[in-house]
Amino acid sequence: MAHREHASNFGLSTYVKENAIGKLIEKEIEQLGALLKPEHPFVAIMSGAKVSDKIKLIDKLITKADTIITAGGIGYTLAASTGLEVGQSLQEAKFYDYSRKLMNTGKVKFPVDFNCSKEFADTTPVYFETEITDPEFEGLDIGHKTIEMYKEILSTAKTVL
Repeated sequence: MAHREHASNFGLSTYVKENAIGKLIEKEIEQLGALLKPEHPFVAIMSGAKVSDKIKLIDKLITKADTIITAGGIGYTLAASTGLEVGQSLQEAKFYDYSRKLMNTGKVKFPVDFNCSKEFADTTPVYFETEITDPEFEGLDIGHKTIEMYKEILSTAKTVL
């Protein structure tokens, strides 16, 4: 995140003649380097809003990871690509064909139940068991069945990204 304009250190390097990464970023780089030869089972977790970026990353990870579990915009895109209703949830229809291709590998998992709301606010979520059947609702988080499924996958993992 250090490269983003809203990061606290953004722009600092323009005022300092000599600069370098800090210890935390150095540690992150070392840990990511270890993933070049991960212990198996290797599970990757993908979530977030920028579906187009995540889809490209999944394409790279699919050759290394044993399982990729998803949530957020990428999870809703994958679910919708199978024909499930996702209401107003963040997703990108232009990636449906590509999503189905990824899921045909058997390695990519997506949410099977959802906690939703009509607005992105601090409200009590409404639970949808298999798909978001009310088009006014958006998915805010995974449901308890998805949590259990993901816990089972992660319980055997030797490497998690």
